[in-house]
Amino acid sequence: SQTGLSGLSIISEAIAAADVKSEAVEPDLRFLKSWGTASQLKVKTLFIRGMEMGDFSATINGANGYFNLSPLSFKLSGGTVTEKAALDVNAYPAKWSESVHMSHVQAGPLLRALADVDMLDGSMDMDSKFHAIGLTPAAVSTLNGRGTVLFRDGKLKGFDIAGAIRKYTN
Repeated sequence: SQTGLSGLSIISEAIAAADVKSEAVEPDLRFLKSWGTASQLKVKTLFIRGMEMGDFSATINGANGYFNLSPLSFKLSGGTVTEKAALDVNAYPAKWSESVHMSHVQAGPLLRALADVDMLDGSMDMDSKFHAIGLTPAAVSTLNGRGTVLFRDGKLKGFDIAGAIRKYTN
């Protein structure tokens, strides 16, 4: 119908007039101050992005503007992952913190599932602890923390480390 076409025209003009490159708007989560929650989720097997997570468990508690995910844990690629996170919505922008501990996770299957990369094998351990103010990509400038990654029995596929050493020592 003619009305339907003019409606589409108005929508396309509005989209064209909008600044498509505008930055993400920081959400104001202070309305959550009065909310409370005590939740627990347990799933025997969970599939996300080609990864199988076993014994998935998450506990979320919140009151008075503070929300905690402690812990979120699951088995992944032969190892275990444990995460803790906190969100403080009492101020604007919201403050958050997160820590992740991974142990004995096989890097090869994980990289193949997440990034379709098949160049690294080995067992991976990781510890990280971060915090920031804000939830938008711009909040990355406030990100602080530290982390460590350890590979055991690591192998770079397609790279002859011994051959490279021989080349430079001869």
